[in-house]
Amino acid sequence: MTHAARPGPVAMEELPLIISSARLLVLDVETTGWSPQVEAITEIAAVRLEGANRFVVMDTLVDPGFSIPASITSLTGISDATVRGAPRISEVLDTLLNLASSSVIVGHNVGFDLGFINMALQRNGRPALGRPWVDTAALARATVRHKVPNCRLSTLASSLALANRPSHRALADALTTADLLEHLVSLMDTS
Repeated sequence: MTHAARPGPVAMEELPLIISSARLLVLDVETTGWSPQVEAITEIAAVRLEGANRFVVMDTLVDPGFSIPASITSLTGISDATVRGAPRISEVLDTLLNLASSSVIVGHNVGFDLGFINMALQRNGRPALGRPWVDTAALARATVRHKVPNCRLSTLASSLALANRPSHRALADALTTADLLEHLVSLMDTS
């Protein structure tokens, strides 16, 4: 069994090989708040990376089943009206699990995203998503922290002149995270 098959963080020294040879799935979620125990997902996006190619494989709003706080609507633009008619999380989990199978999960502060996804799985009687993962925030702290004011996705996108910019919407943030991963791995290849 290779490390890529084990759940948990991918070791930094393994990243270049994993990035070039593994199936990568960049995930981002938007939520009704900060705690997976009491809040819920409102949007999920996933971008598949295959070499230099990117494929948007999931981009969906999710009805959390309760009212979205005004502070979250102000941050994300996602309101009760936005998610009206959107599927519930139980309706999108099979698609998400199918996409994540045999993939290395990538995210910026990926523990946040996985916390919400795993709580949704638990609430629906499913096991946790036991996949290896790469956290681009941790990778940025290890590779470029000395060059940037902080390791927020928006700061990194601006400071590193990434093609995409985050917007607290799942697809824009997933695409920016994909840019960031490619940029940071290219820095590792040249050092």
